Amino acid sequence: MADQSISDPQPQPVAGQPEVGDRPLRWWATKFPLCATDPIAPMFLVGLEARGLTRNTLVAYGRAVETLVEFAGPLDRLHFDPSLVLRFLAFLRTVRFQPRGRESSLLSPSTIRQRLVGIRALADYLDQMFA
Repeated sequence: MADQSISDPQPQPVAGQPEVGDRPLRWWATKFPLCATDPIAPMFLVGLEARGLTRNTLVAYGRAVETLVEFAGPLDRLHFDPSLVLRFLAFLRTVRFQPRGRESSLLSPSTIRQRLVGIRALADYLDQMFA
């Protein structure tokens, strides 16, 4: 088998499509504005799109990364270690969610697990990116 170089897919501009900085605006950019302006998150999400993951999976992972950026700041400045994960987990346990027309409540354990799965996927991506 021939040696092929695999690179991260980069968003390609579309005529008339709005941009964030020098990157085209993706469908998820308005849903996850912190991800859209982060230096690393768009590459991660575009890579997930290129892999053909469902929109629901992209939304779940996007929420996870958006929450992490909200908690810890830009991804290019993060140092993933057990301490960060534990602090993020503690933060998730304090996050309140307010469905339309309902009273706010804490995130459920299954939602917290889903966010951690998204962060694990991001950590795997970063590990491959910087290996």
